[in-house]
Amino acid sequence: MTRWRPRRPWPAGLVAFARALRIHFQPEVTIESELKNILTPAELQMLAKSQHRPVRAIHAISQIIQSVPMSSIHQQQMSNNLTFFHDVLGGCERLLRAPIPVSYTRHTARFLFAWLTLLPFALYGSCGVSVIPVCSGIAAVLCGIEEIGVQCEEPFGILPLDVICNRIQADVMATLKDDADTKTILAEAGLISLRANSAMAVENALPDLDSINAAAPNGNGSHNGNGAAVPVSVSAGASGNGMNVRISPR
Repeated sequence: MTRWRPRRPWPAGLVAFARALRIHFQPEVTIESELKNILTPAELQMLAKSQHRPVRAIHAISQIIQSVPMSSIHQQQMSNNLTFFHDVLGGCERLLRAPIPVSYTRHTARFLFAWLTLLPFALYGSCGVSVIPVCSGIAAVLCGIEEIGVQCEEPFGILPLDVICNRIQADVMATLKDDADTKTILAEAGLISLRANSAMAVENALPDLDSINAAAPNGNGSHNGNGAAVPVSVSAGASGNGMNVRISPR
């Protein structure tokens, strides 16, 4: 298996969280065998020695989000997604740590055993010898329902979590590839450079606005020699490549 290491660290963190969550509930495999082709040795050692690996993976993704320069809106959206990860982890923990009481399961099993034991005597008068296959079929159905209830109580033993993790990793890789292809198309169309120039023009104009507003008594605009406030208006150019600042005296 070839090593998959994305250029950006948080896609690997997403896959690491999914794998760590799977191992947390199905410890048949080790974290090293699952993530050796995804994380670096230092990252793998940091995750392996953690007592709660899914939480450690979420914390690592959170640190990556805080260290990457992005707008506050995007940062808030990604933080909300991490909160959803915590909610998913908490829901799975409740399923695993708070099962149906053992006394309820034992009582159900004992009642079912006693009822199936007395059932042949109740049906012998009407069914005769055929009571044996009839009672065997009823017992198989009712015992199957009881077994399904036990599996629903702890579903992590039967769920194909490995297949789900493979699907998540494939989706992350496909998303990265689609993002690279989209950027290539935008670069060929000249849209990426246009957007970069617009953002640079906005950043260059904002400090001037701050200095003008800082000189105003009420912080809402500049002022003229008579002490009257001078409103400041900002408008984008027609081409989107720059920004015009107009000061309109009263």
